[in-house]
Amino acid sequence: MTVQKVKGFKVTDSRRTKMVGVAAKSFRELLTKCCIKFDVKKRNVKLVLLDGTLVENEDYFQTLPNQSVLLIQSPGEQNVAQNFLHTLFSTLCPPGAELIYSTLQLINVDLLRSGAAVQKFFDHNVKEKLRQLNRIVNAGEEEENRTGLSERSEDPDWFMGLETNARTKEAFMFKRSQERIRGYLYKSRSDIRKSPPYVSSDQVRSIIESVFAEFTVLLKQDDYLGRYFDRSKEEALCDERGEFLCRGAWNQEHCTRLTLHRINPYQSREARIVFSTWNLDHW
Repeated sequence: MTVQKVKGFKVTDSRRTKMVGVAAKSFRELLTKCCIKFDVKKRNVKLVLLDGTLVENEDYFQTLPNQSVLLIQSPGEQNVAQNFLHTLFSTLCPPGAELIYSTLQLINVDLLRSGAAVQKFFDHNVKEKLRQLNRIVNAGEEEENRTGLSERSEDPDWFMGLETNARTKEAFMFKRSQERIRGYLYKSRSDIRKSPPYVSSDQVRSIIESVFAEFTVLLKQDDYLGRYFDRSKEEALCDERGEFLCRGAWNQEHCTRLTLHRINPYQSREARIVFSTWNLDHW
């Protein structure tokens, strides 16, 4: 018999008046505890994800990552915060309403913790805030159009501030991957050399040094895995456009955030700079 693991969830009501933590092993247990926490009758109560996806059975419950955020809805209730935003944007900013609204739906729930917080945000200077959002959307579209460019002559802004003779984004990212791998090698060797077993034992030192020597030879033969950041290579860790997805914490199978972390250093100079500090197990 398989022992089910306890999962933790963050649950809020449709109006985001409060958020509580609920731990449960099964869908039935989760639903029961949520009804008790929010003092509602179990009949016809729904549990949904922030994007509106209905969680209605044990099979789907088991696919949910730990710390997922859920809404508990009684019959006739709707997601007030989402409806408010959608109506506001559709009224005041028709051309970009759908795009902006879709973008805001992806914001971390901690930034939109309650419907009241959303309402407060739009209490002042609504039109100016919408103009700013439109500018962000338009800037994003321009950056997206430049993502596919490769040559330095095509996108000189991307290369601004770099001391490199690389003529393409791919060539530069190849070298960046090599530098990252070398850094991992040197840092690992430096840390291990400070460890008590290494310091106190000649035999341990000999074995460790031989292992690192072998690693160094293998990495040199394999160009220090430069292909990992080069989107033109088959074994790149990104897709063909250069987008990298967060792989989650080292002890997780995948990223457990509601919206997966992703970054494309090929998109813009700013994205390239941010990527230099971005870990593939970033969380």
